Amino acid sequence: MENAYVYRIAHDTNEARLTLIGVPDKAGIGAIIFRALAESKIHVDMIVYNKVNANETSVSFMIWKKDIPEAEQAAKQVAQQIGAKAVKIDDDMARISIIGRGLHNPSGIVAELFEVFGDENINIQAITTSETRVSCLVKAEETARAVKLLIKKFSLERNMRKDEFEMHHEEIDFQLPFDAPIDYTLLNN
Repeated sequence: MENAYVYRIAHDTNEARLTLIGVPDKAGIGAIIFRALAESKIHVDMIVYNKVNANETSVSFMIWKKDIPEAEQAAKQVAQQIGAKAVKIDDDMARISIIGRGLHNPSGIVAELFEVFGDENINIQAITTSETRVSCLVKAEETARAVKLLIKKFSLERNMRKDEFEMHHEEIDFQLPFDAPIDYTLLNN
């Protein structure tokens, strides 16, 4: 993990995953889907395409929980327009993020995340990586345990007060810039 370091673990349970199932696998379909959501002013993030077979795919992405009714309505309309089979919403998700520098492979940070969660039987449902952030989706009920495991794995607890470490229900403010002063995790609102 030369030149890689983690300085913050963040989490958020204010999001839901919306999935369009059985989407025709044709060029331009993504534009139709995301234009409809944009016109409904739905913020989307962490987009994942999963090819199901030669002719269809599933498209999943994160939305704010507060936007579920509008997003579901827009997704159902676009699903009918493009011939998708169904719309599914999972509102019991949490995004756990490791924030630092040099986090992409071959740094080993991603491998360590999978090892920690695998050893503790926490199933990662989706993951995105970049130089400065690795974010994964897990079931919301695993949030506190997952955050604490990562804090320990990356030795961040030495930089936290005991009361900060014990808190597990606070949400991190993802509006903070990722190069903000070190706060490590579990910010108080």
